[in-house]
Amino acid sequence: MNKILIAIPFCKGDGAMAEKLCDWIFFLNGKQSRGHCLLVPSGDIHAELVTKVQLAAEVSFESVSVCPNTTPTPAPTKFEGTNRAFLNAATFVNTNFKWPFLFLEPDCVPLQSHWLESLSEAYRSQPKRYLGPIMKYILPDKSEKLFLARVAVYPPDAVNDLKQYCGTPAEFSLMAGENLVRMSSKSQLFQQMQYKDDGDKAKIRPDAVLLHGDKKGQLMSVLRGELKPAPVANGEVVAIRTTQKPARVAA
Repeated sequence: MNKILIAIPFCKGDGAMAEKLCDWIFFLNGKQSRGHCLLVPSGDIHAELVTKVQLAAEVSFESVSVCPNTTPTPAPTKFEGTNRAFLNAATFVNTNFKWPFLFLEPDCVPLQSHWLESLSEAYRSQPKRYLGPIMKYILPDKSEKLFLARVAVYPPDAVNDLKQYCGTPAEFSLMAGENLVRMSSKSQLFQQMQYKDDGDKAKIRPDAVLLHGDKKGQLMSVLRGELKPAPVANGEVVAIRTTQKPARVAA
């Protein structure tokens, strides 16, 4: 499998969600350490919480790196905090890795055991630099603007394309707009949806392997009850949905 680095940004308000996300990924992997992770803590987070998330990540992944925070003071707005986290992550990846990376925010939920393999194969098999959901933003004059959602797969040198947009008070991917869209392939493997309660589960597309928008962490608890250990495939035990056929596991 082609490697994709999983970059998880988190702040004081969603550190517990980041820890829960790592635990969920470990469960999906059949309680085996798989994949590689970069933790991106914000400047407002205390060392104890960083350590808790790091311990959960070290159980879940084969390797874990922690991105140093270059701006220790809290960001004045939510989007500026997001922009700082992305810039820190992208700069660190560009210096230390040659792999593409997935910017995986703590309110994301992998939906299937083969989620990362699916994203890796989709990224490898398309010609563009970026892969993710292409979304529409309605401007005040009622016109529409296309942009790549933040949770997406980025090339290792993405900082060269996006650094100029990360110093603005608005979301970097929205500010990059059509410039970034032209370098991106749209993928149905991602689903952007606010998950409010269990009634929203029916809205999840069957072709999606990653959902972004579960602010309360409810969906992981629901899915945990629907999963069971899969039979051994190629010497590796993974988890599958009871409602789906076992997926082929990449060697």
